[in-house]
Amino acid sequence: MATVGMPDNGAEFFCFVRGGIGENKDLVLFPTYAHLLCAAAALGSARGVYVDEPVLREKDPRPIELETFKTQELYDLILIMVIKYCGDVDVVRDVSKICANFVSLAAGGFDEMRAAYKECASEHYWPEAWENLVLEYAPERG
Repeated sequence: MATVGMPDNGAEFFCFVRGGIGENKDLVLFPTYAHLLCAAAALGSARGVYVDEPVLREKDPRPIELETFKTQELYDLILIMVIKYCGDVDVVRDVSKICANFVSLAAGGFDEMRAAYKECASEHYWPEAWENLVLEYAPERG
């Protein structure tokens, strides 16, 4: 079974995951680690930031089975991001390439998140800083 590892550079955001390591119940932004990974990868994709061969955690949290992303209806989002990054739809034929590119985009997104997190100076201001990062790439509404 294919799995997706958690980039080590995302560790400081685990407290924003429901049931995550060091969870702060008042500041939960992501229902699962899979959602956190997708959010980071989306930011990496939007900003064109990619980390080649990121360091991955082996536990706490363990790698997430690719099937989990499918059951949480996140897999199509992963495919879109990976195809956009690679510029080739044939990448979807190789699950290992899908996972590797997705994790690299997530690691790039975590680097961007970490920079914004340092600027906000406190985890209590992070939800607003995260919202600003997301809105920066939201399409204009007419």
